[in-house]
Amino acid sequence: MRNSPIETLTLAALLHDVGKFAERADMPLPAGYQLDNAGLYQPYSEVQKRHTHRHALYTAAFIERHAAHLPELTALGDAKSGDSLINLAAMHHKPETPLQWVIAVADRLSSGLDRQTFEGDEAGIAFRDFRKTRLIPIAEELLRPQEFYTGDGPETYRFRYRLEELSPDQVFPAAKGDVEPCDDEAAKTQYRLLFTKFTENLERLEHQRQPALWLDHFLSLWERTTSAIPAATVGKVIPDVSLYDHSRATAALAAALFRYHEVHDNLVEKSIQDQDAEKFLLITGDFYGIQNFIFSEGGSTNRAAAKILRGRSFAVSLLAELAAETLCRALGLPQAAILLNAAGKFTLLAPNLPDTPALVHKVEKDLNQWLVHHFLGETAIGFSMVTASGNDFSKGRFPLLWERLAQAGEARKCRKIDLGRHGGVVSDYLDRFDNRLSPALCPFCGKRPAEMKTRGKPLLGDNEAACGICYDHIQLGAHLIRSDRLALMDRDADFSGNRLMEPLFGRYQLAFDLSDAQAAQLASAGHLLALRHLARAGGCPGKGLAMRYISGYVPIYRENDSQDIERLLHGRKSAKTQDELFDMIKEGGAKSFHHIAKSALRPRADAPEKFTGTEALGILKADVDNLGKLFACGLPSERLNLSRLATFSRQMNNFFSLYLPHLLATESQFSDIYTVFAGGDDLFLIGPWNRIIEFSGVLREAFARFGCGNPQVTLSAGININKPGIPVPALAEQAEDALGAAKNGGRNALTLFGETVGWDQFQQLEDIRRTLEQWQTQGYIGKAMLYRLNELLHLAGREQQLRAAGKPVSLADLECLAWRSKFHYTAVRNVGKALDKETRGKALDDVMRMARWLDEFNAKLKIALWQVLYNQR
Repeated sequence: MRNSPIETLTLAALLHDVGKFAERADMPLPAGYQLDNAGLYQPYSEVQKRHTHRHALYTAAFIERHAAHLPELTALGDAKSGDSLINLAAMHHKPETPLQWVIAVADRLSSGLDRQTFEGDEAGIAFRDFRKTRLIPIAEELLRPQEFYTGDGPETYRFRYRLEELSPDQVFPAAKGDVEPCDDEAAKTQYRLLFTKFTENLERLEHQRQPALWLDHFLSLWERTTSAIPAATVGKVIPDVSLYDHSRATAALAAALFRYHEVHDNLVEKSIQDQDAEKFLLITGDFYGIQNFIFSEGGSTNRAAAKILRGRSFAVSLLAELAAETLCRALGLPQAAILLNAAGKFTLLAPNLPDTPALVHKVEKDLNQWLVHHFLGETAIGFSMVTASGNDFSKGRFPLLWERLAQAGEARKCRKIDLGRHGGVVSDYLDRFDNRLSPALCPFCGKRPAEMKTRGKPLLGDNEAACGICYDHIQLGAHLIRSDRLALMDRDADFSGNRLMEPLFGRYQLAFDLSDAQAAQLASAGHLLALRHLARAGGCPGKGLAMRYISGYVPIYRENDSQDIERLLHGRKSAKTQDELFDMIKEGGAKSFHHIAKSALRPRADAPEKFTGTEALGILKADVDNLGKLFACGLPSERLNLSRLATFSRQMNNFFSLYLPHLLATESQFSDIYTVFAGGDDLFLIGPWNRIIEFSGVLREAFARFGCGNPQVTLSAGININKPGIPVPALAEQAEDALGAAKNGGRNALTLFGETVGWDQFQQLEDIRRTLEQWQTQGYIGKAMLYRLNELLHLAGREQQLRAAGKPVSLADLECLAWRSKFHYTAVRNVGKALDKETRGKALDDVMRMARWLDEFNAKLKIALWQVLYNQR
């Protein structure tokens, strides 16, 4: 299958700076190659009396050397045009044809987007250090605290990214001195190791004869390999944009430029270089109602809650991705045109053509028609767009463009549903019900009619039926924990195996069990749109397909779970319930919320075969504080640009979707925490209540590492605790309320047990919790003292409220002031009663610290105290 011109141009744009990678790795050029080709690909400087931009020569050499592993290529234009892939990619500093100028202008616009310079008189990065320079994290730059930095040169930035493949550990910047190599030889070695991995994986990429599929695999490999390589490393540039982000922006700009001039029939150098004409459209897509989608309520059963929740979370991310890809296909654009895509929102770059707005509106209308039909107005997709010229991407002007796009997006939110089209009664709603089924209403969502075609399916009960959408979500939830790849096809694809009851958007079919032979056949017939490895917990299979990181860790049953009988049967359970719990233990299957709640129980110190504690779930919801402010105001206006937004968005998404699942999978104390979603700038987790509380502190510390200790880059979290039988939508609502309280309490905070504290206070309270547990072990205090302390902290909290109000109080209100005397009386009577006199005196001195805690933390002390009590019930 021959590739289209837009695909050749896209690949050339993506590879135009691959020579920087090869040059920094000091890969040898063929004998005589520089002498024969320097004049062709490198511009000549009369000032320096030499050829410059040597990386262009390396780009040409790379393509020649690896041509056998690239898709089957065709020149853009006639055979004499000179627009081969090698010339399009390598001539960007010395363009001679219109299409070479398209790449060159796209590169310059992209450089204008990302290569902002240091201010002042700093010399910048010396040429001799171009290999040693490592990528500066955007998080360190945002609202740079003056107490941390003086000046603006490269030495004032304290952190860098390691020059490694993308991995959970690579998500975190490290101290500059620990990352940057000491000399050029060491820097060369690091680059050479990475470059060798890249070329080896390049040779393994599948679907070489299907360029669109191959490009998807290549983009994934390119991101994994080059997202930590700085695009520019010499002079006064700020090396904070990666080679991946620069080249992807170049590809998006090149595709839009080519389509614009192709349609206007003015593909000539002068027109291509014109930066005043509004040639571009920035388009954002927003998936409205994500919470409603995932936590839809109304069903009569809570069975399969974990599967359906997992399936819905995955489905909503798929729908957002497919909306962006559908729009790209409608506009004739490559996937590289999508510059930002996370958390149900995307931004892509398109040409500003006369028919583009109409095409965008048609795609939006078609997608929403499907959403309204199946989700009855709870969810919708909204597209908004603004025009832009090349000059709008230049230094200092981009913030105005981004603000216009944000305003267009906010205006679109006010009309999420086309009421003229979808308002009023759903006329055919009752006609969809099949009265042969009982119940005729889907028991899982309680909104859509059950369908006969689902009755008797393996994932449902005997003779039970569901709606097609809920069955698909249950099916997705089941496959996600055991399948290792995902195929995306058009709805007409003919294949054996499981398929969706309701193709996504009415046009996309999925398969988790497609054989290699089926995949090859569908690819040849043009029905296979994507084939991706499902990488879990930060894993990197290293095979020849694109990777889709499953941003949700799911606890699964292992062999030793079947041996944990006493924990499983703890508490009063009917024989039927016990049988159901045993039946659910299947090695490799996902744990139920009931089993996860049981993981909160602790072995008793006096009888390890027995357990104590509260069998409950902890629900954690967290997101980044002031993200809009960080994006809009975090950088000076002359530095804010699309590449930096894309870079920071991708880096933050990697923290939530790549690192956190890895953390849950590799740290045994967190192995029973279930990820509902994690990506973009937020996460929602369900786990054993005590492990969730412990995890929240680890989460905060990890995010501080990701943010380079920048006090402006913070997150807030809310935790609520409930029994596992509570419907998930109710759990989600309570967690959202807790997160809202943390935000309203000043941000950079946690709300737990109804109390909001800053993270530093939370760590102090965790120290107090450990102290209380130690005192119990030593025999200083017993449960009676803890319950008395619980009464006193409420009095201390009431005193604080009265003081804060600053109003006259009644005598009855003054009763709370007696907590100090009551504490002293209780301590003297209860502390260390079983200890000898000397030890009891020491214990009493220690326990008297409780008074200071009550005075300092008052009601917030319950965050420490209630954990101790809950663990002993």
